[in-house]
Amino acid sequence: MHPRELELDLAAVASRDTLFDLLERELAFPGWWGRNWDAFRDCITSDLSSMPAVLRIRGFSRLAARLPREAALLKSSLDDLSARGVACRVEWAS
Repeated sequence: MHPRELELDLAAVASRDTLFDLLERELAFPGWWGRNWDAFRDCITSDLSSMPAVLRIRGFSRLAARLPREAALLKSSLDDLSARGVACRVEWAS
């Protein structure tokens, strides 16, 4: 179970693997998740997901400078949460 609010600091993320490590740990993904963007979307939108009510993202601009493709995929996945019926507000900070 996640707290009502969760903050992810992406400023120090330097690779796709470290990004996935952070997401897996902080969002409490199951051990069987596939460590790819399709699996990420499945994990955050599944009935088993326990996303926080508020997910605050820090350091996104640094992530985007280092890993533009990964940053874009993360943003599009999280921006799509409400359309998929997930009650989680995402706040983007620089």
